[in-house]
Amino acid sequence: ACESVRAFLEKEAGDEDATLPFVLRKYYSLAANVLFNAVVHANRRVLSGNRSKNVHDKGGASLIGGFLDSSHVALANVGGCGAYLIRGENCARLTTPRTYLQSLDPCGRIEAELAGRLNHPLMALGMTDDLEPEIYEFQARSGDVLALTTAPRVWEASIQSALVTSFQSLAGAGARADYALNLFKNSAPNSGNASFSLVFF
Repeated sequence: ACESVRAFLEKEAGDEDATLPFVLRKYYSLAANVLFNAVVHANRRVLSGNRSKNVHDKGGASLIGGFLDSSHVALANVGGCGAYLIRGENCARLTTPRTYLQSLDPCGRIEAELAGRLNHPLMALGMTDDLEPEIYEFQARSGDVLALTTAPRVWEASIQSALVTSFQSLAGAGARADYALNLFKNSAPNSGNASFSLVFF
């Protein structure tokens, strides 16, 4: 899934005369349309791999990806991932995880142990041919930090407030990244499948 998205973006973004092979959404920017189609392409690739498998052997995937065009950022989200923007002393959630847990508990009040058992994706790459990824767009500013994670509940429960307040006192992207990574590891010691990325503008 990830390789398909990246290969599609590299091909389409590098060719100004390229035409999108699938769909064009008039309410999205060109960058968002390219990203949307990259996810549709990845979905078709995973679907193709699933066709010959029985129902118990088919695999799906959550995915979050971004495409930067100058200062314009387009994000695409499928399944249980999350994106957050840190701007100054504020942090905003940009995408909504499509999970059973999110539908039961949108405010994040369920305790972590129970939340882990309920955090099942309601959508995934490779499971249906009419996949509609969530798209979010924004204009990045100098000093912004974009956080992408496959474990949004960990971020919201343990990281968000500590990270935002500490970022004000840390100098440089390297120190901020190290601090955030250690905070994330300590907040998710049993989450072997969790990933976390920071993008500094």
